[in-house]
Amino acid sequence: MAAGLRTHRRQVLVTFAVAVLAFFISPWLVPNRAFQLLATVAAGTLVWDAKNIRRFYRSLFSIKSFELTERIGGSWLLRVPQLAFCAIIGIFLVGILFSPIDLIWAYNVLAVSLSALAICLLIPTFHRASGFIGRWLQGLPGALRWSIGGALMVALATVQTAIGHSVQFVTDWDAGMIFKSAAALATGEASTLDEDYYSMYPNNIMLALVLKEYLTVMHALQVPDLYLSAIVANAVVMTVSVLLTFLVARRMAGYAVAVFAMIPCAVFIGISPWISVPYSDTLGMIFPILLVYLFLLARSSTRPAAVLALWAAMGLVAVVGFFVKPTVIFVLIAAVAVNFLTKSIKRDGFRPIAFAALSTVVALAAFFAGSTAIKTAETNSGALTFNLKDNDKEFPATHFLKMGAQGLGGFNVDDVIETKAIEDPSERFQNGIDVYAERVGEMGPWGYVNFLFDKGKSFLGDGSFFAWGEGMARKPVDLEAKDPLSVSLQQYFDFTGSDFQFLRSFWQAFWLVVLLLVAAPFLLRDRRLFGAAASVVRLTLLALVVFLLLFEARSRYLYMYIPFFILLASLTVSAAMRRVKAVEAAETASPPPSAGFGQQPVRS
Repeated sequence: MAAGLRTHRRQVLVTFAVAVLAFFISPWLVPNRAFQLLATVAAGTLVWDAKNIRRFYRSLFSIKSFELTERIGGSWLLRVPQLAFCAIIGIFLVGILFSPIDLIWAYNVLAVSLSALAICLLIPTFHRASGFIGRWLQGLPGALRWSIGGALMVALATVQTAIGHSVQFVTDWDAGMIFKSAAALATGEASTLDEDYYSMYPNNIMLALVLKEYLTVMHALQVPDLYLSAIVANAVVMTVSVLLTFLVARRMAGYAVAVFAMIPCAVFIGISPWISVPYSDTLGMIFPILLVYLFLLARSSTRPAAVLALWAAMGLVAVVGFFVKPTVIFVLIAAVAVNFLTKSIKRDGFRPIAFAALSTVVALAAFFAGSTAIKTAETNSGALTFNLKDNDKEFPATHFLKMGAQGLGGFNVDDVIETKAIEDPSERFQNGIDVYAERVGEMGPWGYVNFLFDKGKSFLGDGSFFAWGEGMARKPVDLEAKDPLSVSLQQYFDFTGSDFQFLRSFWQAFWLVVLLLVAAPFLLRDRRLFGAAASVVRLTLLALVVFLLLFEARSRYLYMYIPFFILLASLTVSAAMRRVKAVEAAETASPPPSAGFGQQPVRS
C-alpha cells in the first residue's frame, strides 16, 4: 500500500512538472495563449493518462482497426448522401487548415492547428471521464438526476446572461431592427411595423410579433431593461437546446456520449457572445434539435396513435421554426426521407410503408395548417400596414441566389438596392436568375468551383461564427455595462478586448476538431454511426451546406445547427472507442483453426 501511495505521489509530481514545463515552453514555441492553455492541459494529461491515450490511438490507427471496418447497411439512397457529406466536410477541412480564408478576425493558423492537435490528444481522457460521470448519473434516482440537470441548466443560463449583459447593445442590422420594432409595439411607442423593411422581409414578421408579446409582459412587470430581458429569453432558449442535445445524444448512444457532448456545447453555446443577439440564429436553435428529439420518440413508440401525434407535433414545430428560419424545413424533409428509406417492403411488408406515408400526411397537414394559422395571426395582428397576400415588395429567393454568387456569398448592399428598385415581382424574380447566370458565366466552370470552395471555407471555417464581424457590430461601439464583472468579461467577449483573441483561437481549435470528427465516418465505418436519427442529422446538414453554397451564405447561418455538429462529433468519438475495444478483443482472441495466415473471420 505504501509503495502504491509513493507511485501515485510520484505520478502527481511528474504530471505537475510536465504541465508547468509545457506552460513556460509553449509560448516560446508559438506565442498564443489558447495554445499555451491547451498545451499545458494536454501535456499534463499525456503523463497522467498516458496508458489510456497511447492504447486508444495505437488501436484506432492499427491495421486491425481497418480490417474491422463495417459495411454500412440500408438503402444506398441513405448511405451515399451521408458519405458524400462526410467527404465534403473533409475536403473543406483540408482547405481550412492549409488555405484558410482571411476573415475579419484572423487567427494564428499554426497555433490553432497545434491547439486542435492538443484537443485530439485529450479526447480519450474526456471520453473516459464522460463515461464515469455517465455511469454515476445513470445510477442516481430519476428525481435527483433531473434536479442536478436543472441546477446545471440554471447555472448555464446565468453564465450566458452575464456574458450577454456584458456586451449588450442593439445592433444596426436585422436583429436590431426586429428588437426595436418589438419594443416599440410593446411600450406603445409604435402601433405598426415598419412597412418598408417587413414588406421586403416578411419572414421576420412572426419573430417580431412573438418578441413583442414577450416584451409586453416584461414591460407590464416594469422591467427597466427590455433588451436584457430579451437576452434572458435568448439564454433560456439556448439552454433548453443544450438540454435537448443531451437527451437526444442519450437516446442515440447512451449517457457517456450525452455527457461528452456537453463539452463542445459549453464551448460553442455556453460561452459565446452570440447570446447577446436575440435573433433567429439563436432563438431558432431549439427547433432543429427538438425535431430530432420528437423523431426519436416516434421511432421508439409502439402505439400508432402516439406515433401519429408525434409526427403532427413535428409538423407544427417545423412550421414555427420555418417562420423563424426557413432552413428548418430541411429537418422535416430529412425525417420523412429517413422514415421511408429505413423500411423495406421485402423485409417489413406493406403496412410499415403505408404507415410511414400516413405519418407524412399527418406531419404535412399539421405543417400547412400551422402555416395558415400563423399567416392569419400575422394579418389580424393589427401591426401590418400592408396586405400579406398582395405584398409585391417581398424579395424573392433568386435575390439571395444572386447575392450568393459574388464576393464570398454574403450580404451585398448593391444587390439589395438593385432588387428593391425593380417594382414588378416577376421581373425581380427573373433579375436574380439573370444576374446569377451572368456571374457564374463570367467565372467559368473551374472558376465557379474555386469560388464555391472559397465560399464554403468562409462559412464553414469560422469557429466564432463571425461574431462581431457581421453578427454584432460592423464598427466599435460603446458598451453600456460598466459594472466590474461586465468590464472583466468584455476583455474576452468584446472584439476590442485584450483577451478576445484568446477565445477566438480557443473556439477555432475546438471547431476544427468538431469538423474532423464530423468528417471521420467516411473512413471510420460503423453501423451505429448511420442510424436513423444520425441519418436525419447528416441529411439536414448536407442540404444546409448545399443551400449555403448556392445562396447567400454567412457563418452565423450554421449557428442554430451547432447541436447537430456536436451530436455527430460525439457519435464519432463513441464509435472510435468501440473500435478500440474491438481491436483489443481481436488481438487477445486466438484466430479460429480454419483461418490461415493473414486471414480474418468474415464479419456479418
